[in-house]
Amino acid sequence: MIEFKKLKPQKILVGCPTSEAKSYCEEEYLATITNLMYPKELYDILIIDNSRTGKNAKRINKLGIPCRHVNPIGKTNQQYIAESQEVLREYALEKGYDILVMIESDVIPPLYCITSLLSHQKPVVCGSYFIGHGVDSYPMRQLVESDGNQERYTINSDGMHSINDFDGKLKEVQNGGFGCIAIHKSVLKQIKFRAEKGADSHSDSYFGADLAQLGIKQYQDTSLFCKHLNSNWNIVLDAYVIPENSK
Repeated sequence: MIEFKKLKPQKILVGCPTSEAKSYCEEEYLATITNLMYPKELYDILIIDNSRTGKNAKRINKLGIPCRHVNPIGKTNQQYIAESQEVLREYALEKGYDILVMIESDVIPPLYCITSLLSHQKPVVCGSYFIGHGVDSYPMRQLVESDGNQERYTINSDGMHSINDFDGKLKEVQNGGFGCIAIHKSVLKQIKFRAEKGADSHSDSYFGADLAQLGIKQYQDTSLFCKHLNSNWNIVLDAYVIPENSK
């Protein structure tokens, strides 16, 4: 079991993958992560851009936000997003951060999100947000029932009742997504971010499975709701996935 020292300040790396496809919400996103309610000397920011070229990363760096580029060419979006997250994981461990807080580039959390996540003193804890569009949107959450079956809680015409489970309490989950999540360094040392070639699943699903394999519990703060400025995934592009020799 991981023991947290209650009075020891935690050094935080805040980061996420992004791309030029998320330019529509970049201003609000950057304004949020640069003004989080946590001591400025205790958190740093690193953005990993996976646009087709390095131009977007250079532009973000000129805004005063540290940004690196990951080449997406020849990879599925699952692969280059996981590769971007892996850059964050390696950087967090290399530079001695206590916790990696990933906030996806279209998710706008409350400014107090870091202190809220850390207050639970859990190795992995995430906030809450919706995915999907309109009546087909649902809270990003996957639970494991006692019989081992996974149940996705929906908030569409067939499952409006499920929102009642978001009652402000801390809940154990199989997968709460990477929209707003705090991961302790002890977990980062054991689990790499990954996505298998040819699979539809994203890195958050593999992360949840790897946690379960190691017996590490993941929790979701159902009082910490984040705004999700979701876009159509059809523009997030496996259109990026073009052969190297066609550049």
